[in-house]
Amino acid sequence: MRLAQAAVAAGVLAAATVAMAQESGIRVRSIRVLATGPVEIATFCEKAFGMSETRRPVETPTFTEIVINSGSTSELARKATTTPIVIATRRETRRPVQWPRSSSRYRISTRRSRP
Repeated sequence: MRLAQAAVAAGVLAAATVAMAQESGIRVRSIRVLATGPVEIATFCEKAFGMSETRRPVETPTFTEIVINSGSTSELARKATTTPIVIATRRETRRPVQWPRSSSRYRISTRRSRP
């Protein structure tokens, strides 16, 4: 159940961020989801949403970072122009966390049009 909630949260965050970016000219560079089980979250997103893993920039015994994107194969996901989702390890805390912590990175153009 927690896995499904995490995936839904990531999907909602991604959709809302993209919708906001289209209206304001802001480009979303990536969406980061911190979870205690990043491999399980990535596997769920791959199966539920047809996404594929593009790379693992960091993989150590204590920290894993997995980048996934839209595409039925890794090759298609690497070529996709959609916003990638980065799923990274979040250490467990004593307090239960209902949703994984998420953050978004934006690229904002500083050019202004002159009247």
